[in-house]
Amino acid sequence: MAETFEEVDEEIRNMFSKAGEDISEIHDTIWPAVMRWETFFRKSNNIRALELQVELLMMMGDNIYRGAYLTDAYTVCKRILEIDPNKEAAKNTIDHIIAEVHARPYLEKYFKEKKDGNYDYFLGD
Repeated sequence: MAETFEEVDEEIRNMFSKAGEDISEIHDTIWPAVMRWETFFRKSNNIRALELQVELLMMMGDNIYRGAYLTDAYTVCKRILEIDPNKEAAKNTIDHIIAEVHARPYLEKYFKEKKDGNYDYFLGD
């Protein structure tokens, strides 16, 4: 298993490379890649892994899953801001998600549930 940031990044790039241009395959690759960055973050405390989780979650275009992935992205952004309150990209992404979802109380409730569970949700499928 990859140990360095660069190795994990390459591993994830290979996952998406195998998906090719098939949008369904790309969507199916997002969650395993999110879990892989979560595992790396827990070993390294490298905040860039969380930022890449957000980027991946924001890629979901399938309307069936978009709301859930936006909620997850909101949770990861809040987590980033707990570590570094000055991360403008996380703040901007939260604003974007709130504008799209229109359900801040739900987003906050979801965030608190995941936080109380030590964010273990992002390790499983």
